[in-house]
Amino acid sequence: FKKSEGDYIILSGKKIFCNSKGETIKFKSLSFVKKILQELKFIKTIKEFNSNNIIRLLIFSDEIKKSTVFNEISNYLETDTLIYRANMGTELETSQKESWDPLVNYVKKKYMMDFIIQYGVMPVAQNEKNNKILISLLLKLSKKELTVFYFLTKITNSVIIVLNLLEGAM
Repeated sequence: FKKSEGDYIILSGKKIFCNSKGETIKFKSLSFVKKILQELKFIKTIKEFNSNNIIRLLIFSDEIKKSTVFNEISNYLETDTLIYRANMGTELETSQKESWDPLVNYVKKKYMMDFIIQYGVMPVAQNEKNNKILISLLLKLSKKELTVFYFLTKITNSVIIVLNLLEGAM
């Protein structure tokens, strides 16, 4: 790696690490660059390089088209795992309420997002205001932060969980 114009870039031999468009990928954090270099030490072939999740995440975050990702993330507001519950009065529903209500309530209090809890699997339309609030939050994120938000949302199927995680409320 080397420092260039206040940022860090990764070199492979004398070749600069670039995205698929040939643009140099720049990093602000030296410690982050060192972690990437550690990961790269274990990659022996092009196939391993292309299938490495860390590398794919970095390239995705550099090429991200924010509006597309905003739409993908906001789609989860209607289907968020934490707003769908088992039938009322069941042991599972009680457990879901104990575990999930604090997370839903945190997002409601912190971000003024109101969610309708649905008992069963049929989708229910959520408050449109939630989408506007979410988009305004996402607009404040860097490409790399947005990438993390996106992948955490895909993994958890929950914007509510991700907002709690990012705020350190979990």
